[in-house]
Amino acid sequence: MAQVQSRQATDAVVGGVTCSLHRPYALLLGRYGSDTGRLHYAGRTTHLADAQAASVAPLLVAAIGGHPWPARLTVNWQSRPTGYHQVAPLVVVEIHADIATDQGRQWRHLVRMMRVRDIAPDEVPLDLHRRV
Repeated sequence: MAQVQSRQATDAVVGGVTCSLHRPYALLLGRYGSDTGRLHYAGRTTHLADAQAASVAPLLVAAIGGHPWPARLTVNWQSRPTGYHQVAPLVVVEIHADIATDQGRQWRHLVRMMRVRDIAPDEVPLDLHRRV
């Protein structure tokens, strides 16, 4: 028996970062819900390489006022709530994600950031399985 993982390219909105805004370690990603219109947490990236962090850091803006996510966020089913820096949900990134999800709301595994996209957050697909 062989285990086969399938990955797909898709887009996600950056809602937060770990480490710092100037040199993010990982991105916390979301998708807008078709039912509520709110930005829902959908997963996080693997550790960003220096070039990836340099491409996204200048675009990040700290969230001022309300943010749709709590100040401490549970980033996966195994973890305890963790602190992070909330950012204004203005930046969209292309990612490669495993197709495994938890009830279609979150990617089950860490995703890989591929590049920053030049599209508006409302152009990001609502469905986690939708390809770019």
